[in-house]
Amino acid sequence: MGKTKKKQEIEIQPFVTVYYDAWMNDNDEDPVLSLVLAILQEIDGLTSLENERGILDLAGNVLDCFTGRTVKGVLDSLRGTPPLENIKKAKDLESKIAAFFESILPERGNRMVVFIDELDRCKPDYAIHLLERIKHYFGNERITFIFSLNMDELQHTIRKFYGNDFDACRYLERFFDFRIELPKPDMRRFYDGIGLENGSWVYESVCKQVVEMFNMGLREIAKFYRVAKTVAYKPTHKEHDQWLFAFSDGTGRQFCFLCIVPLMIGLNMCDRPRYNKFIQGRDGSPLIELLKIISGLTEYADYEI
Repeated sequence: MGKTKKKQEIEIQPFVTVYYDAWMNDNDEDPVLSLVLAILQEIDGLTSLENERGILDLAGNVLDCFTGRTVKGVLDSLRGTPPLENIKKAKDLESKIAAFFESILPERGNRMVVFIDELDRCKPDYAIHLLERIKHYFGNERITFIFSLNMDELQHTIRKFYGNDFDACRYLERFFDFRIELPKPDMRRFYDGIGLENGSWVYESVCKQVVEMFNMGLREIAKFYRVAKTVAYKPTHKEHDQWLFAFSDGTGRQFCFLCIVPLMIGLNMCDRPRYNKFIQGRDGSPLIELLKIISGLTEYADYEI
C-alpha cells in the first residue's frame, strides 16, 4: 500500500475588517476623516484604545490635518459625532496615513479589509472625492477595499458631476482591480422574506406588477410593500373578496384598493412628477399602463379588462 499523504495544515491569517457606510457620511467635508474614525471605532471594539498610545498619536496626526484636534479629541470623537470645522490640508497627509496603518496591522492582522457600502447613493462630489482619496492615500498593499454598489447607478452619479458625455465607465476602471457581479436574486424567496405572499390574492399580484412597472430595486420593493401592506392589507385579504376584479355596482371602492392604491404608492416613490399629475387628474396614463399589464391575471378574475 502506498504511503498516506499527510494533510497540509492551512494557517488562517487574522484580518481586521471595517464597515464604512459612505451614504451615511457624505455630509463630511473630507472622507478621510470619517474613514479613519470608522477604523478607530472597529479597533476599539477589539482592544482598548486607552492603552494604545502609539496608534492614537499617529491617528491624531492624521485627524489633525483635518480638524486640528489632539489625541484626546480622537478619543472623544469615538463617543459622539465629531465636528467638521476648520478642515485643513497637509502636504504630508499620505505619509501620516501610511504610518497610521503600519501601526495597526502588525499586532492585529495580516491584512485589513474595508467594506465600502452605498457609494452609488452618495452625492456626486462626495463619491468622486472618496474614490480619489482612496486611490491616492490608501496605497498600502495590505489594505483591501471592497465596494458593494450598483455600477450602473454609480456611473450615472459620476455623469451628474462631469456631464452626460463623460466616459464614466472608463473613469471608474481606474479604481477597481476586480469586478464580481452577484447573481440575480431569487425573487420568490425575497418576496416570501418580506411577507409578500405568492398565493392567489389579487392584491399581491398587482403589487408585483407595480414593482416591475417601476423597475424597483430590492430596497425599494421592501419599502413599497411595507407601505402597501399597511394601507390596504385588511380590505384586500378577505376570503370572500378574492373575486373582486369582477366588481359590480357599489364595489368600485375595492378597485381603488386593489389597483389605484398600490399604483399611487409606486408613483409616489419612483416618479413624483407623474404622481402629482395623476392625483390631480391630469394624467391617467399610469393607470392605463397598469391595467394593460394586469389584464393577464385572468386566473384571479372573471372580469375582462
